[in-house]
Amino acid sequence: MKLSIFIISLLITVVNFDIEEIRALYKQTDGSKENTIVLFNKLQSVSEKDGNVLLAYKGASIAMKGRFEKGAKQKTTIFKEGVSLVETALLKEPKNIEIRFIRLSIQQNSPKVLKYKKNIAEDKDFVLSNYESIKTNTLRNYIRDYILNSNNFTDEEKRVTAQP
Repeated sequence: MKLSIFIISLLITVVNFDIEEIRALYKQTDGSKENTIVLFNKLQSVSEKDGNVLLAYKGASIAMKGRFEKGAKQKTTIFKEGVSLVETALLKEPKNIEIRFIRLSIQQNSPKVLKYKKNIAEDKDFVLSNYESIKTNTLRNYIRDYILNSNNFTDEEKRVTAQP
């Protein structure tokens, strides 16, 4: 009897996504195949009904996973699949700073050969212009840490985040 109750409870368990955990995993993926796979596996069941921010992180994890595939064609195909999810999320919420940040981080770190760099200046301006309006300290700190540790921002741009 206890076993059947346990099995039923497992079947009806709804997957909840902790955005702080997803952000922490995303931050740890930098060049790490293992951490990228952990993030990818965590987000595999995400769909549009789970929200656009999670959809963008799922897309980012797929795009990053492509880096570790064999063969240029396979790498490109997987990268484009991930990027299309990020772009879908952005189309639905073009003023969402976290989605813009995700796209920016992908574009800044993608190889030139993939030609996914056309919105860097736009996203960078959007993130910097809207940084002060971020409501939660955790998101503000998360984006600030990325900006301060990135070689893609000037010292002047980094000063925007000087006030926590």
